[in-house]
Amino acid sequence: MPWIDRYVKADGTSVRGHWRSAAGSGTAVLVFGVLLFVAAGNHGQASADPGHTGPAPARTVHYPITFPPAKGHPHHTAPRPTASYPIKFPDAPRMRPRPHSTVSYPIRFPSPRRGR
Repeated sequence: MPWIDRYVKADGTSVRGHWRSAAGSGTAVLVFGVLLFVAAGNHGQASADPGHTGPAPARTVHYPITFPPAKGHPHHTAPRPTASYPIKFPDAPRMRPRPHSTVSYPIRFPSPRRGR
């Protein structure tokens, strides 16, 4: 981000000195960079007692996780399909719309036999 010195435009307007963002960046990029820098600086904070590391975390989960089968229900190893394909629908009369003209004048289409 370069510093732009004070200058006067061709129309006589005086512009004071300012910082200019690099092309394609904006204020949001600058704020994100500052927050990232602050977060990286606070990451390595030491505790008051450097010799004390605290209690070791206890293991609470044992892998692989297994579930016992429920009483009265057999344990299935693979899922079963809930639909039988192809799905058959009852026969219903098929209503097809009849074509009708939407204009009141005749439309003449050229025949494809005329050298089209």
